[in-house]
Amino acid sequence: MAPTPSHVARAAVDLPPHIVGVDFSGAGQAGRKVWVTLAQPAGDNLRVTDVRRAAGLPGGAAARTPALAALVAWLRAMGPAAVGLDFPFGLHRSLVPERSLRAFVAAFRAHYADAQAFRVAMRAAGRSERDLKRACDLEARTPFAPHNLRVYRQTWHGIAEVLAPLCAAGACLLPMEPPQPGRLWLLEACPASALKARDWYHPYKGRGATHREARAELLRRVEAEGVAVPRSRRAALLDDAEGDALDSVLCTWIAWRAVRDPAALLPPLSAEHGVEGYVYA
Repeated sequence: MAPTPSHVARAAVDLPPHIVGVDFSGAGQAGRKVWVTLAQPAGDNLRVTDVRRAAGLPGGAAARTPALAALVAWLRAMGPAAVGLDFPFGLHRSLVPERSLRAFVAAFRAHYADAQAFRVAMRAAGRSERDLKRACDLEARTPFAPHNLRVYRQTWHGIAEVLAPLCAAGACLLPMEPPQPGRLWLLEACPASALKARDWYHPYKGRGATHREARAELLRRVEAEGVAVPRSRRAALLDDAEGDALDSVLCTWIAWRAVRDPAALLPPLSAEHGVEGYVYA
């Protein structure tokens, strides 16, 4: 894929009516771990209207299969929106026989029948995890390669059970594909990378008072950038010791920052990005 021409990157992009952030999990009880934030642009600000677990979505449950199905159905029913999703969209190019990320996503389940088959295949690749980090992982300084022991389930279930059905329904994979009006725009978001890039990162996941204060400080910083969080949702964000609720807000903020700036939304791309994906951070 040739680099994106600069005039494309500068082109005006109409804001979608909804901005969504999804902090993802491939755990067996994913409905309790996946958090979603829904927000709407309001002038120069972003107004958060809902923060909830996937188990609380229509048709949702604590178990992974119904929770992820409910997430997909909820997003599809939303209409046009920019969605920041916190899981890897692709793999290192040496592991991808297809010529585009969309083709890879469509064929992913045929390559790897389930998460365990994916893990076995990745171990058989016989190279270090750093060697198999994507170009976008190195650029954004993401914590892990997509097949890392800590995230491989997240990668498999994210691609197979969320990305694939949404793409099949017409969603756009940004920035590898142009943001088509009237559709879902899917952006890979990494809260940890975004926080570290701004020197905002301090340990905020934990039950201690210092962890809760770190969550409060992050929330204040995001609010200072124009993200309005209603009082009724603040307690959920601060009380969630694992930080998943707050991460969903951070994914929303990342997507919001991107769609507001055409140059950030549509950066110049390398051939690697076209196959591996791109991380918004």
